Amino acid sequence: MKQVLKGITLYIIVLLILIILQAIVIRIPNKAIKNNLENSLDYYDINNNVTFVLNDKEELYQKNYYLYTSLLIDNRADITTLNIMWNANNANNLYKSQIAMNYLSGHYYAQSLKMTVLNNIPGDKNYARYWHGSIIYLKPLFMLFNVKGIKTVNYIITLGLLIYLGILLFRKSKILFSSYFLSLMVINFIIVPYCFEYFFVFLISIIASIISLKIYHKDDKYFYYLMIITGLSSCFFDFLTCETITLTIPLLITVYLKYKENKKENIFKFIVKASLIWFLAYTFTFLIKWGLSIIVLGKEQINDIWQFASNRIYQEGALHPLKIIGRSLKFMASLLFPFSLFNKNSFLVSIMFCCIVVLIYFIFLEKEQKKYMGLLILISLISVSRLVILFAHSSDHPFFDYRAYGPFIMSLLIILLEGVGNEINYFNPVSKRRKNNRKSN
Repeated sequence: MKQVLKGITLYIIVLLILIILQAIVIRIPNKAIKNNLENSLDYYDINNNVTFVLNDKEELYQKNYYLYTSLLIDNRADITTLNIMWNANNANNLYKSQIAMNYLSGHYYAQSLKMTVLNNIPGDKNYARYWHGSIIYLKPLFMLFNVKGIKTVNYIITLGLLIYLGILLFRKSKILFSSYFLSLMVINFIIVPYCFEYFFVFLISIIASIISLKIYHKDDKYFYYLMIITGLSSCFFDFLTCETITLTIPLLITVYLKYKENKKENIFKFIVKASLIWFLAYTFTFLIKWGLSIIVLGKEQINDIWQFASNRIYQEGALHPLKIIGRSLKFMASLLFPFSLFNKNSFLVSIMFCCIVVLIYFIFLEKEQKKYMGLLILISLISVSRLVILFAHSSDHPFFDYRAYGPFIMSLLIILLEGVGNEINYFNPVSKRRKNNRKSN
């Protein structure tokens, strides 16, 4: 009970800190960011809905639609976030504005942003269902940089954290190091810092992974506290993208290291408890925001919130939900690199890769390894199940939702590398002798 009370207290303190920080940032006068925001309008005017990482996008669109889609950079949510950031300070009641999160609608995304910034036309529609915590980060940076400068800052921060995380992973496990960074390549991580929409969940995931490496050998309660913070902050900062990676990546790292260092007691219970704590922290943060929205803006918000939730879960149309799910999962698997290079056969190639890993799992892994490698797959399926549960969202946003496959790819790579390592050690007389000595002892 004492542990539960500590967790609740931590949750309340962190949420209050974030709310207060957001309130402070909202009160930064718009004139402090006006020049840099105006200098960013042309960028979004040219690249209205999406930007492309390559120049020959039209040619690639014709030749390989999978590769084209996998490299798209979605600007729509980013433009809306900047629209909200501007209008949050463009209101008489800033307390109410922090809940309402109004933005100017009724035009193309870039056009709406231009009209509200240049002509100071106030927002006419609320986006109260999200916290929009990204404003805490973006508005102070817009005092110093335009959008291109901020994306450069994103890259510098991400690169620095990844280098540090890479060093820690390499020291602990070469397999963990290799599987993590290869999985980033597979999900085209190079694009992530370009997009404010899902930059923050990856940032949270990287930071949480670093902390996990620092605390995995300590009492499990510290990891549970970390899951409270990551679940809460994922909801506070995210725009519904790949939020589950803030749970699954740190959990994969921790469980793998516990296995390698023979800390295997109650590992399944640990996974279930950590996942449940993250889920509760994430869900309650949403519920609190919805509750505040209803209290401040009125009961009509109930219908708005219900419509939002149902549209993300269920999609009206001719296709049966199972067909939509199957089509979405297949399409998103085809967007993963290097499978996307194979164009029409991309899904078959990805299935072949999975079959190879399954064979290695059953043939080359030892009995004890199979148990814990299976648990890693179980953890990674949390992110895949998110794609199934929110299948309407996955169907509409495959160009960034497919990155939720990252933890699944990471777990498959761990199995692949473990199996290959076992086979190499089998033919290594020294390793074989050490293994026999361990068994005899």
